Amino acid sequence: MNKSFLFVLIMSLAVSLHAQSWTKPAQSLTDSLTINSQPAVLLINDTTTYMFYQKQQDTNSPAKIYSRDIQNMGNEQLLLGDTTHQYINPHVTLNHTGLYQANLFYESNESENFNLFARKIFEDGSLSEEYPLTASGIDSGSFYVIDDNENVCWTTNHQVTVGRFISGYDSLIVDTTAVIDTGNCFQPICNCFFVAYLKNENGQSHLYGAKLDSLPFYWSDPFPIDTTGNITDIGFPKEEMCNGGLLFFTKAGDLYSYNYFFDTVTGNNLPPEQDSAIFQPDVFYYSMPITRISEFGDFPYVSYTSNEDGNKDVFIFSIRDWLYTNVSENSLENANPKFFDGWSVPDSPCYIYLLNIWETQTVNHGIFLNMSKTEISICSGIDEKEAATIKLTAAPNPFTESTKLKFYVKNQKPVTLFIRSIRGNTIVRFTIEHPQQGWNNIAWNVPATLSRGMYTVEMIQGKQQTTLKIITK
Repeated sequence: MNKSFLFVLIMSLAVSLHAQSWTKPAQSLTDSLTINSQPAVLLINDTTTYMFYQKQQDTNSPAKIYSRDIQNMGNEQLLLGDTTHQYINPHVTLNHTGLYQANLFYESNESENFNLFARKIFEDGSLSEEYPLTASGIDSGSFYVIDDNENVCWTTNHQVTVGRFISGYDSLIVDTTAVIDTGNCFQPICNCFFVAYLKNENGQSHLYGAKLDSLPFYWSDPFPIDTTGNITDIGFPKEEMCNGGLLFFTKAGDLYSYNYFFDTVTGNNLPPEQDSAIFQPDVFYYSMPITRISEFGDFPYVSYTSNEDGNKDVFIFSIRDWLYTNVSENSLENANPKFFDGWSVPDSPCYIYLLNIWETQTVNHGIFLNMSKTEISICSGIDEKEAATIKLTAAPNPFTESTKLKFYVKNQKPVTLFIRSIRGNTIVRFTIEHPQQGWNNIAWNVPATLSRGMYTVEMIQGKQQTTLKIITK
């Protein structure tokens, strides 16, 4: 099998990505007698990580939404459900601004038709009152949102709709909706700049997309990406969902990518060398700075199922090392593996746990959720032990008029932040002579004369340095 893996996934392998082996055997997160599916993970803090998921007692029972602290393996909690209505397809978003704000989205037929609802998630895992987000009905199971992206999408009567959700102190609404395509559409996904979906034409599933052309919310006409048929799965890479410009899809069991910044499609079979098809791929795609001149190294993981051993097992493939691991290793059918970046290692901002959660079918028709995890380093540079004492984030990102730069330090030595163009020209410089120990915030308002696009933020404290990509739109 060809090992020239697609597109620009490996830009530099000079930087080490410290990844331990994936935990095996997998950890069961739910019971195996009921039907558990659709996991969504929310990192509350270093000690608490909630998983929200859909549960049915059997195929004839209404679906309900539960939660469980999977870091401490606390008791599962029923959040939403009754004996009559369906509560399905949970999604979680977390606003990465330093001010905790998390939301739970879900679909329910409380009002006869399925509609979209949301609730705020408090830090103890409890929920706020319910906020109805749609009223005219949506196709069940079609809602999609990724991480803290403000764009959401769904289908109604197989028409693709994109909207923006706005979260206030005591409100949640979906505003500024736009209909992208008007028929035979399904499985929509969306991020900051792009919406993609499958479209049934002449009995074949074809891949279409539309771009966010201009602000505030003007979308291009839909256009075909691949109309050769047999497309089954589509998805954006986690973590780099907006910055990378990449969309993944499978066709006839092979993995392809589409770069919507450059309008190019690349494809090839996914290693390791195996003749069987791959299914339901999910991609976790970390970019990290490796020098002070804004070069970046990329280290993706790809998770997928394959039936090379007869039953479907879950594999995780590391692009950097060209190694793969069978993390399920059981005689059961496994499906729908998903990546989540979980709790960070306490007092070490450079390290996180990367989680992979999937569904396992039992012989008695129950479905339980399994998890494997690994620890990865997201820092690089001069000295990773020292680099662990600083951290830099920005939210929102991408943004339109302003963003909040949030940086973490362990001492009160002066800190300098440079915002630079992709060519390395300095746009603005901030110097903080006496930062407070812990987290600090700086607001940056984008000058009206500044071109929209990608910039870098470089943070320097003494001999330590870290860099972050930001995008204005």
